[in-house]
Amino acid sequence: MEKINRQFETSAQLSQLDDVIAFLEQTLEEGDCPMKVMTQICVSVEEIFVNIANYAYPDSTGSCFIDMEVI
Repeated sequence: MEKINRQFETSAQLSQLDDVIAFLEQTLEEGDCPMKVMTQICVSVEEIFVNIANYAYPDSTGSCFIDMEVI
């Protein structure tokens, strides 16, 4: 299997969470990731993204950059 590298950038706003999860799921599916592992990764990244969106930029909206490598 060939290594997969993907990047995704979005604003750190809760309204972008569905796009973040869709990016993760698509990339992990391309890498034939088992469903159980995919779910665990998505839950973890969701928690991280929500914390960034809620607490990292209290007075403004910042960016969130995801750099994924599936091997």
